[in-house]
Amino acid sequence: MVVERIHNRCWNKNLSIGVALIDKQHEILCNIYDHLKEISQYKGQQADLEMHATLNHLESFLASYSLELKEQLNHLNDDEYNNYQLDYELFVRKTEEFILFYKSRNPELIFHILDFLKKWLVHSIGRSQSIFSRKESF
Repeated sequence: MVVERIHNRCWNKNLSIGVALIDKQHEILCNIYDHLKEISQYKGQQADLEMHATLNHLESFLASYSLELKEQLNHLNDDEYNNYQLDYELFVRKTEEFILFYKSRNPELIFHILDFLKKWLVHSIGRSQSIFSRKESF
């Protein structure tokens, strides 16, 4: 089960679904998750600087990943893939919401992000395994 594999964090090959693009996405998001856990222990200006840099990194990653996703996987036209894209779009919208919360100085933000990232990664890895384990063209 994905939850058990993600509980004591850090990307590992057990989370791989065998599709390089998606595995790389999950690895980067796991690394961001790890870094946010670390930042949650910081105080003051160091926390602000790290949070700002991490959210900027997440935002730019999502923009570049979105283009790669469309280029490399747009040939799949089944309902599950469409649902995968919808999940990704939800993730982008939620990230934009987090950035707005950050700009409004919400002190609980980091815990909301950590909770969302963990749940989304569990869901995304599980869904990706379901979708792409059936696709033999990869």
